[in-house]
This record gives sequence, structure tokens and C-alpha cells, in this order.
Amino acid sequence: MPFSLLFRFSYRNFSNEISSSKFYNFVNSTNFITDSNAHVEKREKLLEKEICGKKFIIEKADTKDIPLITNFYSTYFNGNEVLTATLDMKKEEAMEIFSVISENSETFFLRDGKKFVGMFSSEKHEMKKYPKEKLEMLKVNDFGKSLFFKLIDSGPFKFRTNNIIHVFLEACETKIYDEMTFPCIFYYTILGGMHPKYFAQNLGHLLSITVLKSFKKEGAKYCIGVATSEASLKLHLKLPGINIIDKVPYERFFDHGRKPFENVLGENKFAYPFIIDLDKY
Repeated sequence: MPFSLLFRFSYRNFSNEISSSKFYNFVNSTNFITDSNAHVEKREKLLEKEICGKKFIIEKADTKDIPLITNFYSTYFNGNEVLTATLDMKKEEAMEIFSVISENSETFFLRDGKKFVGMFSSEKHEMKKYPKEKLEMLKVNDFGKSLFFKLIDSGPFKFRTNNIIHVFLEACETKIYDEMTFPCIFYYTILGGMHPKYFAQNLGHLLSITVLKSFKKEGAKYCIGVATSEASLKLHLKLPGINIIDKVPYERFFDHGRKPFENVLGENKFAYPFIIDLDKY
């Protein structure tokens, strides 16, 4: 799989509760990224819906939108997602990883007028057979083994923090492929998030459902990824056709004898690899 497959659709609250009245728990909750590209040619619109007197629009990003995508994820995702917050990801580390994601994925926006309030990024893949490179990871099945140290050491990113997250999630995903029938087309959920002030309004669910329906129209059979927090898991369990493949303890993962996720923020102790059957959409 391409090395850009890194983060997954997830949210974090220090008290592990999602509440529209507790924005102080989130980073940059009062700021908004606005649509500076509204004047250019129209994006592909997937949905327009009025909710509580506000018009929400879901649309597919254009190549001109890459700086907006990077800005959104750097502003909201970096400080509020479980793994990045636990590792205290620095600005330059965030820019490296989010730039790669923005440039190599299909991203969908959720807008409230000109304000971006949600994004969902995935990559489309066509696979003819089980990926052999996953078999070695699956056989090891122990995050303390030297295989994982070596993968972190030789990772594709300049910053070690990004390679740690990359290898951890790659390891989490190995069992997903056992649930897939090949050949197939599937989407790999890389990253997604909502603006903190738009939590608990069912908008993340609306964005997910809309995007998953578009994946099916593109001929995909599955959507796969990893929920990295309990809050994210709850959101995913509301999606039709989802199957949680595994429950991976963060404390099992080592980097040369050190546990980078030993003190994960909140009460988040596990990562949850999942697969979604798009025939349900």
C-alpha cells in the first residue's frame, strides 16, 4: 500500500465525551477555514441539504484545493486526534504528513456556507490478489518484534513521529485483507475530521454516508480503515455494513524498547481496524 495511508476518521475529547457544549476541550475550536476557492470552477457536488436553517454542501475537492485541505487538517486534526495529540506532533511534522495526504488522496468537503466544517480523505485501489507484503506482518503478530523497529527506522517520512504512526496503523490493518474477496476495488480511508463546533449534530455521519455511497458508484466493493479512539468507534458502528476486524492494544506497540503509545490521551486503549461492505449502500 502507498505510504500515504496513515490516519483514520477519528475525534478526541480529553474527557472522552462528545458534547456540543464542551468546545474548550478542543484545539482551535473557535477558528474556521473558509473557502478561498469559491470563485473558481464548480466542484462536483454530492449533496446539498438544509439542516436547522443552515445549508450544508458536500462536494469533492479539486486539485486547486490542496492548500485548503492541508490547512484544515493541520488546524483541527493535529491537536485533536488521539495518536497525533499523544505524540505531541509538532507543526513541521504535521505539515509533512498532511501535505502528502492532501496531494495523494480524494478529499470530500462538508461546508456550512463558506466555512469548511468537515473533510474525508481516501484513496481508491484495485487489487487482484492478497497483498504478499502484509503476510510477514500478519505472521509476526507481535508489535515488540524487530520487524517493526526496522520498518520505523526505514520509514518513508523524514520525521520519526510520522513513521511510528504509519507503521502502527499498517500493522493494525493486516487482518482486514483476510475479510476481502479478490480481485476487488476498494477505498482506503486515510483521514477525516469535523470542526469541533459541529460535533454531536450527526454531520459526521451524513458526510460518511454520502461519501460511501459515492464509492459504491465508482465500482468499489469495500471501504477499509482504522478507528483510533472510542469516540471514533462509536461513530463508525452507526454505519451500515461495517465489521470491526480486530481490537489492537496500544500498549503492545514498541519502538526500540519504548512504548510510544503507553499513555494515550483519554481512556483510549485500543485501535479498531474495520471493513465496510459497500453493497449495503
